[in-house]
Amino acid sequence: MSWDDLRYFLAVARGRNLSEAGHHLCVSASTVSRRIDALEGALRCRLFRRHRDGYTLTPAGERLRGEAEAAEARILALQRSAGADPEDVGGVVRLATPELLAHELIVPRLGSFCEAYPELSLELLSDVRPVSLSRGEADVVLRAVRPARGAYTMRRIGEIQVGLFASEGYLERHGIPDRALNNHRLIAWDHDLAFLQMARWLSANSGEGRVVLRTSTFAAQLGACRVGCGIAALPVPIGEGYGMRRVLADTAALSIDLWLLVRSDVRMTRRVEIVCNFLTDIFSTGGGDRPADADVPLAG
Repeated sequence: MSWDDLRYFLAVARGRNLSEAGHHLCVSASTVSRRIDALEGALRCRLFRRHRDGYTLTPAGERLRGEAEAAEARILALQRSAGADPEDVGGVVRLATPELLAHELIVPRLGSFCEAYPELSLELLSDVRPVSLSRGEADVVLRAVRPARGAYTMRRIGEIQVGLFASEGYLERHGIPDRALNNHRLIAWDHDLAFLQMARWLSANSGEGRVVLRTSTFAAQLGACRVGCGIAALPVPIGEGYGMRRVLADTAALSIDLWLLVRSDVRMTRRVEIVCNFLTDIFSTGGGDRPADADVPLAG
């Protein structure tokens, strides 16, 4: 069994169908199917259950996945360390960050950053869903959930204050809530993203308010709030920056710590250090009152 076999196996395990795996590997679905059949034949066991709507792992497949991902992490670490000069600023740094923070707080400051470090190439991955550092999907991750463990170092770089915001037009039509959101229209997160801290906080403070819109992106929430669809939970600097009015500020407030995670195998490189300092400068001054913490290694 080769590393190439494991690449095909992991692509199907993650994509759950041949087409998506083939797209990831830049090969046809039939090629993926042949490689999986050959791997199962060589191992003399079934790794996947075939269904009309995709592939799921068997118990043997689940066991192999753990070993394959560990092997993948080791290989990626070797590839990254081979020939890498820790002091070289030139190269790529992949930064994963929530969409709204990227669009509203990071991107507006990138002009001066790119001028200062023209040889550094930044790949900005913005999504509300987490990425995997262990699989090499990013070098640096900015997130609002404190991790429990992993092969990376962690630093709290600041905090973001979240409040309830509405447009002036909405408040003129529906009134300003005084003690609760009862009878007000709410903009909430899609059910698949109910795990988000902001989503849980809005749900806990919604009272008898009625959800009129659910979205899966920060940008859609912000846009809907600006045009008067309802009340949304937004980071305070962003809501205020767009001229919206904060409501129930004395009773409804959320403080979210921001955590910077860096893969252990890249944290000492100069270009990663530059990106981390750039982010710390943004969020330690604009996100809250508490200072940033020192790096803390986490055991895997």
